[in-house]
Amino acid sequence: MKLEWERVWTKVWLLGGRSDDIKEPGDYICTDIGKESVLIVRQADGSIRAFPNLCLHRGNRLRPEGLGNAEKFQCMYHHWTYGLDGRLDHIPDLCTFPRAGPGNGADGAALCRMEQLCLVLAGSRRRTVRGLHRPSEAAP
Repeated sequence: MKLEWERVWTKVWLLGGRSDDIKEPGDYICTDIGKESVLIVRQADGSIRAFPNLCLHRGNRLRPEGLGNAEKFQCMYHHWTYGLDGRLDHIPDLCTFPRAGPGNGADGAALCRMEQLCLVLAGSRRRTVRGLHRPSEAAP
């Protein structure tokens, strides 16, 4: 299974969900892609962003699997707060976390590449995966 994942599934687009399930800003899909839990979130400008469903501090999940709507994502452990774009917005008691505060490499979430084909969202952790195309378009 591990070799199959590394040699096949990390190199192709994987189904992340249906875009009509996340119509409004803050709507999200929390799903597993391989071993990773991912949040796919509709942004205020209508775009879609995806990022790992974990807190940068202790790796706790921010949301359980499923659909929902949120104004922000907050870790239940130390209440680190992330925006809808996955970026770290707030650390309570920042002075107690001197090595993990903003400016020290913990101020942005690693984004997944997302593309939309019709109503289906596809994602890949690899930035080099070939882009999707609509059936009516010629492949690049």
